[in-house]
Order: sequence, then C-alpha cells, then structure tokens
Amino acid sequence: MLEVERVAHKLKVNKANSDGKEWRAHMDQTKKYHEAVRGSLPEVRGKLERLSEDVQKALEKIAKKEAVLTRSFQGMTGDYRAKSTNLADIQGNFQKLSKNVQDLETELMDVNERLTKIQSKIDDTGKSFSDNSPLQNIKKSIVSVKQDISVIDIRIGVVSNTLLQLKLKERAKQIEDGKPMDILDNEYELEV
Repeated sequence: MLEVERVAHKLKVNKANSDGKEWRAHMDQTKKYHEAVRGSLPEVRGKLERLSEDVQKALEKIAKKEAVLTRSFQGMTGDYRAKSTNLADIQGNFQKLSKNVQDLETELMDVNERLTKIQSKIDDTGKSFSDNSPLQNIKKSIVSVKQDISVIDIRIGVVSNTLLQLKLKERAKQIEDGKPMDILDNEYELEV
C-alpha cells in the first residue's frame, strides 16, 4: 500500500497540457508526409525497378558462374571427399598404433626394471660365491692354530726336558746319598 501512495502522483494524466492540439498536429504532419511520398513515388518506383532488374541480372550471373565452378570442380570435390575419408582412416589407425606403442613402452619399462633388479640379485649372489675371504680367514686361522700348537709343543718339550733333568739330578743325588731307588717307583716318571 505504501508503494502505491509513493508512485500514485506519477501515474496521473496531466490534463492541463493536453487540450487536443497535440493530436491535430500529428494528423497534419501525417498528411504532409503522405503527400510527399505520393509525389516522389513514381520517380522512386522507377529507380527501385531498375535496381531490382540489376540485382536480378547479378543473381543470374552468379548462378551461371556457380554452375560453371560446380562442373569444373566436381571431380575435385569427389577426390577431396575420398582423400578426406582416407585421412580420417589413417588418423584413426595412427591413434590406435600410438596407444599400442605407449602400452608397449610401459611394458618395456616394467621389464627393464625387473631385469635391473634380477641383475642386481645375480651380481650380489656372484659376489658372495666369488668372495673367498671367509675361506682365506679360515686358512689363516688354521695356520695360526698350527703355529700355536708348535709353540706349545716346543714349550712342552722344554718343560719335559727340564723335568727330566730335574729327575736325573734327583736320582743322582739319591744315588750319592746311598739310597737306591727303583725307577718304576719314581713318582716323577715321564709318560712318553
């Protein structure tokens, strides 16, 4: 309701300025234009008819030229259609082959990756087979043990010799003292 009150004064017709003269002026102006059109109609009609004839002749020339061009290029359009179809087929085959090549390249990359892994495993296995350092270490240890055994044998021999010397000295002392001893009763008997 408030909106109607706000714009109501703009919707009212202004009767103060409309005294009927405006329509008469429009009517007079229309009659004047009608007379001007009627006066210039014969001259304009002639010009429009000549223009129409010129346009008609131009259209006929265009149609004739178009027919000549159509006859001239009829074989070429057939060739163009055939070659266009052939090109589309070739492009389709190219796309299929390109996709096939991409799939094969992907498969080749996978195979190369697996081959690299297998070669690495083979190299590692070959190194462990050809690596004779554990065997060399065992041989060195055996030589070291043999040397230790020979050193111990020498020490045993020296100790045995020293022990034998001591036994002999003890026997000699006992013999000097006049105590005969039986060799078998000797507690220091060597085991040979």
